[in-house]
Amino acid sequence: MAFDLRTFVKSRPFIYHFSDRANVPRLRRLRYIQSAAELLRLSGQERLIRQRRAKPVQVTINGETVILRDQAPLIFANAALAPGWNTEDFTAHLNEHVYFWPGDLEGPVKAGTRLHDHYLEDRPAVLRVPTADLLVTNSGQAPLFCPFIAGAPRKQFGIAVPRRPDLFLPAAEFPRTAGKVVELVFGRTVNLPETTKLSVLPGIWDEL
Repeated sequence: MAFDLRTFVKSRPFIYHFSDRANVPRLRRLRYIQSAAELLRLSGQERLIRQRRAKPVQVTINGETVILRDQAPLIFANAALAPGWNTEDFTAHLNEHVYFWPGDLEGPVKAGTRLHDHYLEDRPAVLRVPTADLLVTNSGQAPLFCPFIAGAPRKQFGIAVPRRPDLFLPAAEFPRTAGKVVELVFGRTVNLPETTKLSVLPGIWDEL
């Protein structure tokens, strides 16, 4: 059940991204977000792209510290991988993307809120971006969509859930309605528009 991007923007007018607070100065200076894989390449840690992060990983890029969030919710036993796809392939595929949670002015969809609450003790930084502005600013690459949390597979009725290379699909191929999108992703690098807001304290939003 495909949808067009205008329908998605109307349904989910804001989009959210979570990051470690230590990354805020870099985000403010560069005004773009890079995937975990891209950051690992820049730091000379390519070997980690295919490895699940059991805990946060700190890397250094040009003398600047960047912290990559753990992948604790990535439980391989809960995922039925496509033939020819192993856990390293799956992990690398996840790491090549930048993740956003759709929502409205009050916050992200329920799945995004749950993930935020999971890391609440770490006091993550939250970026809030008008969806339309994010899409315009990144018009050179098509957004992709997922109807579940790609990196947090959970068994359904005791059965492992499918995880395949077509995890993320363009709007024209998405199998559900715009309101069923749980994750919006881009590959490698995402530019942040001037309208991006930052929150490091709950309920308080500042310019990025």
